[in-house]
Amino acid sequence: MLKTTITLFVLLFLISNTDAQWDQKVNNPVQNFEAFWSLFNNNYAFFEDKQINWDSLGQVHRKNISANTNNGALFHTFCEMLKPLNDAHVTLTVSQIDTSFDAARSSRIVDELKPLKKNVRKGFDRWSRQRFTKMDLRI
Repeated sequence: MLKTTITLFVLLFLISNTDAQWDQKVNNPVQNFEAFWSLFNNNYAFFEDKQINWDSLGQVHRKNISANTNNGALFHTFCEMLKPLNDAHVTLTVSQIDTSFDAARSSRIVDELKPLKKNVRKGFDRWSRQRFTKMDLRI
C-alpha cells in the first residue's frame, strides 16, 4: 500500500508565517481553511473506505472560520477534522510553535500494555543484574 502521508508544508507555512513581508491575504484563515480542505479532498484516497463525508466535515467546520480566526483556533479546527481519519500516516505539524497532531487511533494492545511496561522493565533490570553480576569474566 502506498504510504498516504500528506505533508502540509505550504499550508503550515501560510498559517504560521508572521514575516511582515508577506501580504496579509496570504495568511488569511479562510483561504488557509479552503486550501487545507481542498488538499485532503483532492488527495486523500480513503474517505469512502472509512465512510467519512469530507464535504460534510468541511461544511460543519467552515462555519467557525473567519478572517479573525487566530492560528491556534485554525490548527485546532484542522485537528478536529483529521481525528475521524484514524490514520497513522496523517500528521499535522507546525514547527514554528513546536506542535503537532497525529491522526492515528490509539492501539488497544499498546494501551493495555502501558501499565505493564514499567513492571517488565523492573523485572528485566533485576533479572539482568542477578544474572550478569554473578558472571566470572576472567580471561
